[in-house]
Amino acid sequence: MTPFSQDLEAAGEVRNDPAFQLLLRTQLDRETDLLGQRTAWVIASQAFLFSAYAVAVNAHLDGSAPKGGMEALLLVKILPWISLLSLALLTVTIVAGVFALVRFRSFFLATADPRVRGLDAGPLARAAGLVAPLCVPVIFLFAWIFILALR
Repeated sequence: MTPFSQDLEAAGEVRNDPAFQLLLRTQLDRETDLLGQRTAWVIASQAFLFSAYAVAVNAHLDGSAPKGGMEALLLVKILPWISLLSLALLTVTIVAGVFALVRFRSFFLATADPRVRGLDAGPLARAAGLVAPLCVPVIFLFAWIFILALR
């Protein structure tokens, strides 16, 4: 018996407990908010690192400041790796959040009143809502791999 099937067995006990339903709904909202924040962190961090990379590339090409050019060269070499590492860490948190969200939503729908289940947007809308959190990190991953492959 899996932990999830044990949760579903408890669903009958939970169905008539409005306090627990509210707690579960609050947890769902929290996970949704965290997923949005994590996606924003990916976009913000990667945009910052791309900007830093562009500045470093241009500084490296500027021959008028040899010392600055050497430091910029170091940045050109290290920034893609820093970006990939931060991207990997943020992707782990996003995937963990998606798993938590799916688990909470499944339990919520299994225990909710049929009228509440009728308000659910459905699997297509839920899947569409996960496109950005799951695909944006992949896009940045390919961009950094492309940059590294060109060097």
